[in-house]
Amino acid sequence: MQRLTQLFTVLALVTNGIFAAGPDLNKAQAFAGNSANATHFLENKGQIKQTDGSPAPYVSHVLERGNTKIFLLKQGGIAYQFEQAHYPEEI
Repeated sequence: MQRLTQLFTVLALVTNGIFAAGPDLNKAQAFAGNSANATHFLENKGQIKQTDGSPAPYVSHVLERGNTKIFLLKQGGIAYQFEQAHYPEEI
């Protein structure tokens, strides 16, 4: 049950904005039907690394969507990472 609750939470985070302007069924169907919008987790087979470059064996699956990564942890938790580039101001 806890895993199901986590999955629904993750899907809600990933699909934010679909109904932002109100429920529009055509917009949602078009979004879901576009293969570029496919949402699925990839199993961690060693491609997930820690900040020091060593493997992260405690991560079971990862979902990457734009600047957001969501990690499913083997002990039943969820971790997330937001990425944003900061460019220095020109002098």
